[in-house]
Amino acid sequence: MIRYVKGAFLSALLSVTFSLHAEDLPYLNTVQQLEFGELMGFTGSCSLDYDSKILTDNGGSLCPFPGVRYGEPGKYLIVANFNTDVEVQIASHTANGDGILYTPSGIFRVHGEPDIPIIADQKQTISSGTTGVITILLGGTLTLTANKPFDTTFTVTTEQGIIFNEVD
Repeated sequence: MIRYVKGAFLSALLSVTFSLHAEDLPYLNTVQQLEFGELMGFTGSCSLDYDSKILTDNGGSLCPFPGVRYGEPGKYLIVANFNTDVEVQIASHTANGDGILYTPSGIFRVHGEPDIPIIADQKQTISSGTTGVITILLGGTLTLTANKPFDTTFTVTTEQGIIFNEVD
């Protein structure tokens, strides 16, 4: 009985959410920002696994910490009309003078469907399924091509690299 009540509440909540935004579909909702954590400011490369959350040193001195380190994979939702094809591209960040490279990796997840691997910088057509929600689980590889001062904070905005639209 309790599960039924919770399910009914969730359905009602989703119905209200979708009815409020029906004219604004599709849209992106950030659940969790992609976060590599604190890194050294030296040249090198690190990879963040979207599933295990493990941060791996790929060489250099960007993340040369001993032992297992964890980051926070990104989790984003594209909310679209039900059973609609959505063209999605997850773009890389190229070093445009800032010495920072980011190559995304991860999956698209739609309820009741097999996961679809993300192919960086390529448009992929994903069905929104019966829920109208496409979940993006995002890790990737971060590379510094130039040393940064220790007090430097750098941000690569992932949301700007998620390009999407419904396909007619």
